[in-house]
Amino acid sequence: MQERRMHKDILAAGFRLALVFLLGLGQVALAQNLTDDFERPNSADLGNGWIEKVPEAFSLANGAAAKNAVTTGYRDNIAYRPASEDLLDVEVSSEFTLTGASIGYPQIWARLQSNTVATPNVADGYVLFIDNSSYVGVLARQTGDQWVWTLANVYFNTPLNTTDRFRMRLRATGTNPVELTAYVERLGQSGWDVIGEASASDNAANRIDTSGSVGLSGYVESSYQFDNFVRTDLGGGPPSDNPVPVTTGLTPSALDEGSAGFTLTVQGTS
Repeated sequence: MQERRMHKDILAAGFRLALVFLLGLGQVALAQNLTDDFERPNSADLGNGWIEKVPEAFSLANGAAAKNAVTTGYRDNIAYRPASEDLLDVEVSSEFTLTGASIGYPQIWARLQSNTVATPNVADGYVLFIDNSSYVGVLARQTGDQWVWTLANVYFNTPLNTTDRFRMRLRATGTNPVELTAYVERLGQSGWDVIGEASASDNAANRIDTSGSVGLSGYVESSYQFDNFVRTDLGGGPPSDNPVPVTTGLTPSALDEGSAGFTLTVQGTS
């Protein structure tokens, strides 16, 4: 636990460094950025503004958002942010660890539509999820009460396991088409390594081309937990138009308390 806390402290320091850098540039607004490390007392509620469609699906446990065993489906197990925080062009990411023998379906969401997300068994948005497999994830569009429409598969060059820490990232920009990029990453000794990625251009008639919320979800299982959730406002246009710096790793990523002075290197994009 001590090393885990130090890891979170270093991540927070890296985010603060990025924030100072951005403010110095004066080019982008950070009002719609969000980070949540879930470092709050154990509770049946996630707190911090999260809306839980089925309150039993998640709980706070040991500084993480733990997925609980439920009988409801993934469209009802969503925990999401309020409509006042809706964004169009956004990147959402969350670290996750596997805590059981089964893998299940850990999920992150973007552009969740506020007019439908609270309706039982209904959701409209884009989702990146692990497909109950050590080697495959799925980038998909969810509309109404139908099963997701697969836009791309994400194949991993390193299998998921119960030892390492992983992260999912989902980026959505544009309206016609909607450009989507998905990454699954593993935390290594020098930062986050991409183990799988995929992209898709969605120009279907039922594409999600309006602002929406971000969130977490899963199916009936209780075999994983989420941590260090991040929502980044991409500024109303494709990343190449007005790129938002994003931290993707830190070196060192963890230190023992009381260690000697060190140089912190922040890896990232833009």
